[in-house]
Amino acid sequence: MKRVMGSLLLFAVVGCGHNGTKAGVASAPSYLRSGSAAAGLTRLINKPTVRICYTDASNSAQHQDDVKFAVLSWIEPLRSLTTDELATSVELTADGDCDASVMIGNYSVAYTEIGTHPVVHLSYSGWYGSRTVTLHEFGHAFGLLDTYMGRGGACQRGQPDSVMCWASYTTLQPDDVAGVRDVYQRVLSGQLKLADERSFTVQ
Repeated sequence: MKRVMGSLLLFAVVGCGHNGTKAGVASAPSYLRSGSAAAGLTRLINKPTVRICYTDASNSAQHQDDVKFAVLSWIEPLRSLTTDELATSVELTADGDCDASVMIGNYSVAYTEIGTHPVVHLSYSGWYGSRTVTLHEFGHAFGLLDTYMGRGGACQRGQPDSVMCWASYTTLQPDDVAGVRDVYQRVLSGQLKLADERSFTVQ
């Protein structure tokens, strides 16, 4: 892990299970490791619609469906934690005031910039299909880190299979649910404050 510190900014590069390499991160479940990341989209969902600035030259309907599916999949486990009405729809737009951005292009790897305005960069030339990669990268956008070892390697010791480990699932697994719920509970309790938000790039 490479860190450059300055005025509450932390830049980190962490290997991704599809087409990436791992830089040593201590083994721990995603819901424990999430505390060192950022809340990302987790603090932007208390409204009817999440707006995503979306760029895809291919104009693929499948890609659009995958992005909407991923956002709502990560929101769903949070509904029981609050009496607030959380987002039930996702709007993809070319520009404007957005909660996050998605850029689909000819990248060598898929990666996500986590922070107050997450930016997801998607490429489908990797090992997994469109839906699995998108679901995994949006896990980063909601504040979670990777929980595997090596380039597409095994889950860390004691770490169960999950979207954030293998990126080969099309639905969230129990550890993914525990992780995103932990991030959201940190936001609700004030443990993860906007003023202390840190930015990560997760590759």
